[in-house]
Amino acid sequence: MFELRINNRNYSFEPQTCNDVLYESFHRGKCSKLSFNIAVKGQTNPQLSIREGDMVSLKATGQKMFFGTVFQRKRNSDGVERFIAYDQLRYLKNKDTYIYSGKKASEVVRMIALDYRLRFGKLEQTRCVIPHHIEDNVTLLDIIENALDFEFERSGQRFTLIDEFGSLTLKNESQMFSGVVLDKSVIGGLSFFSSIESRSNRVKVSRYDRSAGKREVFIASDTDSENQLGVLQHYVRIGDKNESLSNRAYSLLALHNKDERSILISNALGDAKIRGGSRVILDLDEFKGSAMVLQCNHKLSENQHLMDLLVGI
Repeated sequence: MFELRINNRNYSFEPQTCNDVLYESFHRGKCSKLSFNIAVKGQTNPQLSIREGDMVSLKATGQKMFFGTVFQRKRNSDGVERFIAYDQLRYLKNKDTYIYSGKKASEVVRMIALDYRLRFGKLEQTRCVIPHHIEDNVTLLDIIENALDFEFERSGQRFTLIDEFGSLTLKNESQMFSGVVLDKSVIGGLSFFSSIESRSNRVKVSRYDRSAGKREVFIASDTDSENQLGVLQHYVRIGDKNESLSNRAYSLLALHNKDERSILISNALGDAKIRGGSRVILDLDEFKGSAMVLQCNHKLSENQHLMDLLVGI
């Protein structure tokens, strides 16, 4: 059903796991996580030991799913050792200060990957050039996400950074179709959610004009939505003196003036092609069409592969 392989720098082997192997992946902002348990009682071969820093990979039905590094291990008196591994996005939790000018978001990703010796594959080129920018004492992932937000807010194109079996990869979300169709014949349960937590019905954009010694402000709003939901404001400060405040404000309002709607799918038949950031086709009575996988939790055992999905619609 699946292959879990350990490389402890001296030896490559497949350990005998007990209980389910759990693989969690996300759309944005988090690294993928692999959790597995191994019965070590009576194990005396040092070549088969697993330590922090060892590499682990997971495949299912021949499909590559996860490649990462062991970060945690815990052994209880029951003779079972528990391990947690993360992919390379875990290293983007490091904090740093970056000052850069005239770079695209894809170039920011490449710069950070090289600085931190991270393996990367294809980084799809973004279009918008970021002017002089300072990121002070923030995580590397936040620096990258801010650069990707800059692209999204100006071009409407959303890019996602994932670790694709050991290589950081930047992809346009419109190209991340898994080709998988989910209908009621392959899922166990459904829950539907709707939220205005991240909605903005008013956008305020400001810029300080040094030559005039004053601050310019433009506000775009949806009055009907404000009357119904209250004021939900998104505030942005820009530095580009040539950028139109009104164009930026109305563009952001169009992007953010939406409810969040999602479906939690539980105990679906597992498919190794699906991960956080993938697109699937839902064929349900309640919704039909393409949906983004916000989070995917795979549960693999010797004779079963199930998954829980949170999808945005």
